[in-house]
Amino acid sequence: MQNTKTEDERIQTVVQQRGSNKSFKDRKTLRQDRGVLINSRITTMIGGLLLVLLAIEGISIVFIHIYLPMHIFFGMLLVPPILFKLGTTTYKAARYYTDSPGYKRQGPPPAILRFLGPVVIILTVILMVTGIALLVAPVNMRATLFFLHRASFVLWFGVMTIHVLGHIKETMIINIAEWTKTTVKKLPGSAFRKGLIVFCVLAGLPLGFWMVAKTPAWLHWFYGGKTVILRK
Repeated sequence: MQNTKTEDERIQTVVQQRGSNKSFKDRKTLRQDRGVLINSRITTMIGGLLLVLLAIEGISIVFIHIYLPMHIFFGMLLVPPILFKLGTTTYKAARYYTDSPGYKRQGPPPAILRFLGPVVIILTVILMVTGIALLVAPVNMRATLFFLHRASFVLWFGVMTIHVLGHIKETMIINIAEWTKTTVKKLPGSAFRKGLIVFCVLAGLPLGFWMVAKTPAWLHWFYGGKTVILRK
């Protein structure tokens, strides 16, 4: 029968076995497995936050000429959680490829997701950097940056769709368990992890307001020097 357990559930099973089975009394090993589980939980919770913010950002793209300020604001809200998720996933990969016992026991992700991981990271960085640069770079660079921003989005959307589909089940299960009262067993430290998610949102607020203030100047360039009033 095919194993339908999520990554989080597989790690929890190992931790519970090591905590209860007398043949697994190695406290160091138990700490290693719990560390892997905590990293997995934080990464998955940040992934849930990103799904919500990206959904809102996607709506603003459809009506970009009306909701450009919203597009810019939520684009900047994405920066802290993206950086945080890059940190947790890079740490996980580094620990695995340097033969950390806990991460080796967990094993690698499916081959397709392992291959797409670096592609997602590179395209995400290009997409975010070009988007921010569009608002602050000299006028003579904006046409090139605008092209790169749109082109990277098309590529990013394709690989990100596969990435999300590969993690959506676990993301939903873990975030529901962490944010609501469910029968799913919570890992100790839930309040701290939720605090990290709230911090990521709060850290993006000043960035969002700062960049939204630059919207009129960008529109002035985009429409060839014409004065543009956004529809409300």
